[in-house]
Amino acid sequence: MHHALQIEEILSNIFGHCYSRDGGGRNGLRITALARACRAFKEPALDVLWQELYNLSPLAQCLPEASRKLFTGNLYSFSRPLTQTEWDILQSYTRRIRSIDNFHRGLDGISMAALSKPPTTRSLFPNLRHLCCEYTTETMLLLHLPLPSLISLDVEFENPRLFQYSLQSFPAFSPNVRKLSLSVHRFFAAPGVIDHNYISRWSNLHSVLCSEIALNADALVHLSRMSAMT
Repeated sequence: MHHALQIEEILSNIFGHCYSRDGGGRNGLRITALARACRAFKEPALDVLWQELYNLSPLAQCLPEASRKLFTGNLYSFSRPLTQTEWDILQSYTRRIRSIDNFHRGLDGISMAALSKPPTTRSLFPNLRHLCCEYTTETMLLLHLPLPSLISLDVEFENPRLFQYSLQSFPAFSPNVRKLSLSVHRFFAAPGVIDHNYISRWSNLHSVLCSEIALNADALVHLSRMSAMT
């Protein structure tokens, strides 16, 4: 093997060009084959394969068949409480995730609740940077997991008043958010006002987008005083 192919950064760059989610399942099979080809390829290939998830279903698919079951469509469930070995398997993959498009899909509610209580004090998603989701009872639990690397948060919800109760605690778990996008679900649009006390808990905001939601005067004044805002 050429010495250049023993440098992980070079392999990551090559594998990144080989893989695209838009390319369908063949891309995934190609990267999976590279991960199995040799020890030097394994880690950078898995990093590329797991860096962007459409939903949470791969977290069930990576586990032994005895610990998961498939419902209709692409909805999975943990069939029993996970063992420590299975949690270790999960963490070996979740640490690679950089972006999740649909944090509210792919796992049933019971499994999401289980995922929100990992048997460790370490972050289950330590390198997650971009997250989009609908605000539900289940995703509320997951959003209260420590997400130290999160910089972009996009949340759609139904009731602004109820959502604010959770919004006030999010900065404690995701203190480094720079881009915040909040919107009311179009089918349940209800007028709402986001109080500045919730927005002001994030000190690193660069961008705030609120669709169908009003920011009160104090919130606007607070944002205008943040030097990083664009």
